[in-house]
Amino acid sequence: MKTKIEHSIILLLVISSIVFTQSPKTIDLSKDWHFAPDKKNIGMVQKWYSTDFDDSHWGITDDMLEVVRIYEQNHNRKNIQKSAIRAYDLVLRADTELPDKVRSSWRWRIFYLRALIDKELYERKGVLEGESLKAAFSELTKLYHAENSHTMPIRPPVIK
Repeated sequence: MKTKIEHSIILLLVISSIVFTQSPKTIDLSKDWHFAPDKKNIGMVQKWYSTDFDDSHWGITDDMLEVVRIYEQNHNRKNIQKSAIRAYDLVLRADTELPDKVRSSWRWRIFYLRALIDKELYERKGVLEGESLKAAFSELTKLYHAENSHTMPIRPPVIK
């Protein structure tokens, strides 16, 4: 069974429109209930922050929890496993289902690029080469505002 922490991590990564300063101090179920109760008991508090989603998008959450677990397995960058391909496939599928606002958000782009980079590193046996990796690291550099940074870990690798 997935913990509330796991669901919270996914929601923070996937949902780009979280505005904590506009969050209510309390939730009144008699007027604030925007979603139908779900069988997996994700809960009102988690759903409250996802105003860009409706109940049809909650299937993505389970897939993204699996992706996070794969990311954790592949934390050792020198030993990326075949599971990186599975993570990329799940992220790619979710990317087609997400609203444009979420898909273009910096949080989702970082999450997506991690899957792409892991897959490419697995397929290239850890060698930093190829146009896909070059483009992914370039986009990460822009997302991190690290164009003028000089070294890792602040700036992603530069592929010539």
